[in-house]
Amino acid sequence: MCINAQVSLASALVVGAVGVSGLRYVRRPGDLVLATLPLAFAVHQAAEAVTWTLLGDAPTGVCAGPSVRLWVLFAWVALPVWLAAGITLAEPDPARRRVQAWLTALAAVAAVGWAVQALGPDVVAYDAGGHVSYPLPASWGVLLIGSYLVVVVVPGLLSSWPLLRLVGAAAAVSCAVTFALARPGWPSLWCLAAAFVSMLVVAHLRGVVELSPSDERPAVPSAGPGRSPRTVGGPSR
Repeated sequence: MCINAQVSLASALVVGAVGVSGLRYVRRPGDLVLATLPLAFAVHQAAEAVTWTLLGDAPTGVCAGPSVRLWVLFAWVALPVWLAAGITLAEPDPARRRVQAWLTALAAVAAVGWAVQALGPDVVAYDAGGHVSYPLPASWGVLLIGSYLVVVVVPGLLSSWPLLRLVGAAAAVSCAVTFALARPGWPSLWCLAAAFVSMLVVAHLRGVVELSPSDERPAVPSAGPGRSPRTVGGPSR
């Protein structure tokens, strides 16, 4: 939980370093979408560090500056599309990828509604005692919130890659905690979640490069007498 400006800034630096380290494992253009997500998380946390500082100087305890708008645009608009697209591009199984692609398309369409809310005049942040809260606009309904949860959580849970399934599970837990603690607000609980998801993403990219075991490819027939079949770890690309 991002309890102050110092913790938010430290989170930004750690997650940014994790993100930079992950770029060296990119082998395909499609991997860049997932690989750059930790760097986006770092910018997100840096924006909140600025918001914490502004809240400390605000006599009303409410902030509505550019850092708030940047945080909200990422959390409400960019993140669901970014995450769904990255997981879809990483998926080796055609059937799963088709479902994930439909969910990514849903995220892109729903992002229009999310963007309308994020760009509204009433978007503010306030110190809710241990975290910054970003109240959801009154016009957010079941459809917008429901579509957000589906596209953030389900693509990861459908993944063939074990670590990306953990990303989906982490997203589910983060959303559940968010709504449990500050409904109908949207508290900033991303420090730990961003760091955890970023490490999972980098570990996944590294595992792909090293062909870490997951789903096995079919055995390759032996090339001659005395040669035994072999398998190659990792989902087929």
